Amino acid sequence: MPSSKMESRLQRWLRECGGLNGQPRGIHANFLLPYPRIQARLEQLLK
Repeated sequence: MPSSKMESRLQRWLRECGGLNGQPRGIHANFLLPYPRIQARLEQLLK
């Protein structure tokens, strides 16, 4: 269980690598439905 004494993954990542320009930014994706998203983008690019 998380507690106030435990370091979060975000805090650890920021401490170890400094984040992205000092900010806790990341890349997020829809892990559950990647294919329809990719298919729609490919169809758009191939037109």
